[in-house]
Amino acid sequence: MPIDQLIDVYEHPENHPDYVMVMGHRAGVYEGGTRARYENSVSAIEYAIAAGADMIEIDVRKTADGVLVLSHDKTIDGKTTCSGLISDHTYADLQSCYLVNPDTGEVSTETIPTFEEALLAAKDKVLINLDLKIEAEDAAAVIHAIESTGVGYQTIDTTAGNTAQDLADAIAYKAMLGEMLLDIVPNIYDREIEDLNLVYELIAALDPDSMQLRNEWHDGDPISSDGGLLFSEAIRDFADEHSVRMWINTLYSGGGAPNMRAGGRGDELAVLYGDPDESWLWWVKRGATLFQTDEITNLIGYLEENGLRTYTSATPVPLPAGFVLLGSAAGILGLRRRRKA
Repeated sequence: MPIDQLIDVYEHPENHPDYVMVMGHRAGVYEGGTRARYENSVSAIEYAIAAGADMIEIDVRKTADGVLVLSHDKTIDGKTTCSGLISDHTYADLQSCYLVNPDTGEVSTETIPTFEEALLAAKDKVLINLDLKIEAEDAAAVIHAIESTGVGYQTIDTTAGNTAQDLADAIAYKAMLGEMLLDIVPNIYDREIEDLNLVYELIAALDPDSMQLRNEWHDGDPISSDGGLLFSEAIRDFADEHSVRMWINTLYSGGGAPNMRAGGRGDELAVLYGDPDESWLWWVKRGATLFQTDEITNLIGYLEENGLRTYTSATPVPLPAGFVLLGSAAGILGLRRRRKA
């Protein structure tokens, strides 16, 4: 899908009720439960674009000499042919460190890309979600990279949204970067908030097009039966009213207990246990219209089979009553309010 259409879908979910967006975690790593690519690599970004992902998530850290590079972990142990902290290596050092698949031990011909290299690989092709694992004083370097590559219009960033201090910080962050980026999105954990008042305040302050809603699940917990506070009927109504996408992470747990994310209804349940109806579709029924996943290809295929990747090119005219029955996905999503012009 052309980038302008992706932006339209992201910004106006009320106009695209039959389109569920897919984001590749760490660009796009897994396929069928197996690591098939090197995380946070240019080749993973290219794969995600070719697979039809709407957005990629990339992690950003800083080297000893101040170069921004992609890495989720603080160390490069096990994921490159080198070891040690990213912050202890210069960028020149990292050029001799080749990416490694930690599951198979396979060594790539790729090295850790710079932030700018990653942005250029995604430029004009896919939306970008930044996970900045750097300090506040590094904001200037981030701004420079975004400005020099010209990708701000397709880029979002998330900010913590669990406390009153987070709210204040989010407002300041939006003031600094809001005009440059496509969106500043609150990242909210259901086990860290007491009620929904903070969520309402965050949406009022940030006016985002999506909200990242974390449903935590710990080893021994029963599988979620309702999606938790952040997927309650009140939030679904609120999201509809304000035309905000509800974003769920169904990522693999990365070790430890299976299904640790998404209330026990994550990618493991969909792919490893073969029950996507009780995973991906279950979350769609509870309002999720944006998935961050480790299974791009499988999720996109499943959504397409269920009529949930249909792009509406023309903006529909709202009905006087404020409701419209969805097309092919009507039986799945039911009625969706349209209240945002």
